[in-house]
Order: sequence, then structure tokens, then C-alpha cells
Amino acid sequence: MNWSGSKEMVNVIINYTGKLGSVFTQGIRMDAKELYMWRMGVTSIDLAPLSDCHLLQKINLSGNNLKEVNLAPLSHCSNLNLLNLRNNDIKQVDISPLFFLLNLGEVELDDGVKLLADSKLESVLPQRAGLKYLPYRTGQKIQWKDGLLSPDLLSRLEQSRTPQTKPTPQQSMIKKDPGKIPTDGVKILRGGEIVGGKFEYKVKISNETKFVINNVTVTVVAYPQDCMNISDSSMKTISRIEPAGFRSPQFIFAPTKDCVEGQLLASVSYVDHENNLQMKSVEPYIIRSVCDLLKPLEKTPQVFEKLIIDMESTSEKVSLDWNPEIIFTKAQKLLPMKNFHVIDSDQRTIGGHFTGTIRGFAEGKYTGKKVAVQALISGPIDGNQADVVIEGMGEDIAMLPTTLEEISAGIGSWICMNCGAAIDVDGVSKIKQQEPISCQYCRQTLTIELYRK
Repeated sequence: MNWSGSKEMVNVIINYTGKLGSVFTQGIRMDAKELYMWRMGVTSIDLAPLSDCHLLQKINLSGNNLKEVNLAPLSHCSNLNLLNLRNNDIKQVDISPLFFLLNLGEVELDDGVKLLADSKLESVLPQRAGLKYLPYRTGQKIQWKDGLLSPDLLSRLEQSRTPQTKPTPQQSMIKKDPGKIPTDGVKILRGGEIVGGKFEYKVKISNETKFVINNVTVTVVAYPQDCMNISDSSMKTISRIEPAGFRSPQFIFAPTKDCVEGQLLASVSYVDHENNLQMKSVEPYIIRSVCDLLKPLEKTPQVFEKLIIDMESTSEKVSLDWNPEIIFTKAQKLLPMKNFHVIDSDQRTIGGHFTGTIRGFAEGKYTGKKVAVQALISGPIDGNQADVVIEGMGEDIAMLPTTLEEISAGIGSWICMNCGAAIDVDGVSKIKQQEPISCQYCRQTLTIELYRK
């Protein structure tokens, strides 16, 4: 098999059925990076040949008439980053094979699609960026079932969990070179935030060894290029880092869309005191943001009503252990913090039952696409239990899942009841212990009485 990338590279033939029931074929090169079959009337497709396409990064099968799809062959596409199956007739899908794709950054499925996965993979979910937020997008929890893994995938899973062989007594007696640099003595951390409409990503290299490390190079290996551009070089080099020292090179990304979502991958290399090249992978950083890339849009309630009539919409309901009136107050502070203009709000208590509604409006800084949110909060006025229905409406449906997630998380979190800023873990702990604290942003005094009835 020729992997040189020459013109003689063998093609892969994919068979699929169209609207008329005829069998068609689509050929792609084995070194292809994309498979694009959008709105081709596909009703069934055999993805088995793709198991040989190890360089494949994107698959777009959206806008077809697929009722089911077997994703097992994709478990071998180790570089796959995007899988789009939106706007099909798929009712349920086994996503187990996708757990074996460490570079998978985004999976697109229609709302309401039933998600199945083998129960042996449940503990792996938090480590899979492309699947972790899929339940939020589809509005469906993953249903964990036994026996979904094929023998091949089951074998691969067991191999990944096989512990390293214990050293023999003879090996244990071998003395380690005291001058050998411990590779785990170089610590790598990463972090990021959106500041002024730009995404700032930093990698901190901390030299916790007793030797100087040289030619430290940080390389951004991959990032969601469909929604942001890197402003400078993707590689930065530091000549040396002294023992007990650290450096934190920064990379700036400019969003090109109002919804920034994906996975950022980086690596660090350096030369140790024995002139050996050492390589480390940086823990993937998941980027998900809409609200930071919005700007408030002020409209009258009458104009607002007209604008949202034809918008796409989705909603989610959450139950929170908070007093409904307090949640309502938090929502009033939160929406401006999330760059929404509060169109109107209303609250009333009838027969000891509280009901509050608040609506906000904003538009994207880059595309100008409008997005609206509405929160309906209800519960006993003297209790600490409330139901919250959050509805998102927008001109770009892709912005809505992340918007709902950010608003829902904010309403259920501890924030300053004066300015809406988040309260750190230590501050929350003190409040719960009935110890007053001051907001580090507005200096407002915060006590437990503000959060609990």
C-alpha cells in the first residue's frame, strides 16, 4: 500500500443508496482529509471502506435522508475531528466507536436523536471532548447498554486498560542514574479566556528539576480553524528555563464566528541536560463560547416580539435547589453579564407560588446574527426548590446549545447578587458557613440570607 501521497494513491469506493433506490459510488483518495456528501439524497451508506482512511479529518453527511448509520468503521479514523450527521432521519445511533477517536472535536446530530453507548465506556466520557457535550446538543442523555462493543473494539479497549508489567526482582535491583533528569519534573499547564473579543491561550512550562532545560518549544498542533484564526505563529521557542523557573508563552486567536467551539491541541518539546530531546503533549483545551462574543441589542418589547417570530428555537428545563425569587434576581444580574440586553422582566406571587419571566436580546459581534433568551422561573416562594425553563431563539441554530448551556450554568451557580460576577470556591464555602464576604469586583457584602430562604 502506497502512503507516500503520490498521484497513484489507491481510491476508496463508498457505496450508497439515493432517493430512487439505485446504488451509487463515491470515490475518495486514501489520503483524503475530507468526505463531503451534503444534500445528495443519501438514504443508506456503507462506511466500511473509510477504515483505511487514516488521514480523514472531516465527514459531512448532513442534509440527507439517512435513517441509520453504522459508525464502527470510523473507530480507525484516528485523525477525525468533525462528524456532521445533522438534518437526516436518524432516530438513534450507537456512538460507542467514536470513543476511540482521541482527536474528535465536534459531533453534529439532530435534536432528539437517541444516543446509545456501551456501558464499559461510561467512565471514559469526561475525557472525550467531542462527546462530552453531545447530550446537551441533542437534548438526550446517553443510554448506556451492555454488549454494544464489537470484539475488535472490546479488544482495543482492554488493551488500553492493560497495566504495565511489574518489573522483575532483577530489574528492581538495577540502580537508577541519580543524574538522570526526571521527565515528570517538567510540569505543563494550560489555560485560556476570551478578552476583548480575542481568545488568549497560554501554556505554562514549569521546570521542577535541578537542571536547566533548553530550546523549549511550544507548538499549537490543532485548533478549530472553522471558527477562529491564529494571530501569530503557531510555534514559540524559549531558549532556556532555569531550575525552579517557568515560562508562559501566549497564543492569540481571532474568532471568525459568533459561536466558538472545538478542541485546542498543543505539544511541548525541550532538550534536557544530557542533550536528549523530550516531548510532552499538553492536555487538550475545550473551547466553548457564545456569550463572550455577543453584544447587547436594545429593542422595545413590541419589536422584539416581531423579530423572534421566525427564529429557530430550542429549550431545556432544569430543577435547582434554589429559591425561585433568588434565581430570578440572579437571572436579572446574569443576562447583562452574558452580554444580553434585558428586554423586560415580570414577577408575581399567587397563593405562595412564585412565577418570574425575563427576556434578553443580543447579536453576534462578527456575523450580526441575533439571539434571544427567555427564562421562566417558578416554585414555592418560601422554599429552596425551583423549576427553570430556558428557551433560546436565534437566526443561527448552531449558537443556541452553547448559549443555553452558559445561561443554565450561570443561573445555577453562585454569583454576586449585586454585579453578577462569579464567586470563587473559598467565597462560597464562607457564605455557606454563614460568614459574610465582600465581592472582589463591586465590594458588595454577601451573606447567606441573600441566597437561602
